[in-house]
Amino acid sequence: MSRNQVNFTGEKLDDSVAWSSWYQLIESQAMIKTIFDDPVMEMFVRIKTFQPEVRISMEGKKESLDNFEIDLGDIKLSYQK
Repeated sequence: MSRNQVNFTGEKLDDSVAWSSWYQLIESQAMIKTIFDDPVMEMFVRIKTFQPEVRISMEGKKESLDNFEIDLGDIKLSYQK
């Protein structure tokens, strides 16, 4: 569990491990219905089902970023395709 709203992207992770933030855990508990007698397995399945790459395929959309710039005075952050 991460304490920040972050997740791994573009990396192949061990399938026996479920990575999540607290927000994703809470959201997965509310959005995904499961029936298990084992609460740890239930939490594992919900977290794995709610991973970003799985959610993208379930929702049928892939977001793309446009070019942008953030000006913080002395520091500028920018993204270009």
